Amino acid sequence: MPEIISLGPKADRVLVPLFQQPGALPCFLDRVREKQVNLENAAVTDPITLTITGTVRVRNLDFHKSVYVRYTLDNWRSYADLQAVYAENSCDGFSDKFSFTLHGNSVQVGQRIEMAIRFHCRGEQFWDNNYDTNYVFQCLPITQPSPMISSRPLSGPAGAISSMLPSAEPTWCTNFY
Repeated sequence: MPEIISLGPKADRVLVPLFQQPGALPCFLDRVREKQVNLENAAVTDPITLTITGTVRVRNLDFHKSVYVRYTLDNWRSYADLQAVYAENSCDGFSDKFSFTLHGNSVQVGQRIEMAIRFHCRGEQFWDNNYDTNYVFQCLPITQPSPMISSRPLSGPAGAISSMLPSAEPTWCTNFY
């Protein structure tokens, strides 16, 4: 029997974004112009620790500015603010970019991470909450695929049985090339 080697911890849950990445939208810079701030992207970069990294784009209204990611795990009964960090040399004259890292290792299956972005500049606050729906990651269990084993014999046309059984030789479709 072959020996099974484990290469480290396995993920038992996954964070799934329930929103489209705003930076991929053709109207992204229009949204930044309209709201002064917009999440550019957020993605899970470590599936074991459920780490989310992202970037935020803000209008270059002044040199002094701060950006925060406000997030909750309990539907806003409590929340925390995570300060984003300025991305060096990201100013294009119109906007600046900030980045953040959110560690979601305490999130349990069934929980949601909801986020909104706050931009503070010249004594004013600007918000991006994805047009009142927030940026949401849902925590789901990872299910292992089970092998499909049938206890009943295969039946049907003679060619059907042989075409369903695995063969030692790879099957190539010649009309594909």
